[in-house]
Amino acid sequence: MISVELTLAAARDLDRITDFLMAHDPDHAVERKAELMASMRVLTFAPEIGRPVPTGARELVVGKAARGYVVQYRYLPRVAIALIIAIRHQREDR
Repeated sequence: MISVELTLAAARDLDRITDFLMAHDPDHAVERKAELMASMRVLTFAPEIGRPVPTGARELVVGKAARGYVVQYRYLPRVAIALIIAIRHQREDR
C-alpha cells in the first residue's frame, strides 16, 4: 500500500483551509476537513489517479463547487509514497 504524506507547505495549506472553514462555516468545518482528508486516502490504492501537470506532479480534484479542492502531489513509486505538495480550493487563485 502507498503511504500518503504531506510536505510542510501542504500542511500549512491545510491549516489555512481549516482556519477559513472555522471562520466562515464553523458548524461544518470539522466535517469538511475530515472529508478532504478522507478523499486523499484514495492515493493509497490508486496513486496515479490524478491528472498529470507540466511540472511532473499530479492533481487530484476532490469534491465539487463550494466543497471542491485540488490536491497537488508527486507519486514516488520507488519509495511507495504519494507526497502531497499543495492543497487549494478550486475557486482559489493559484
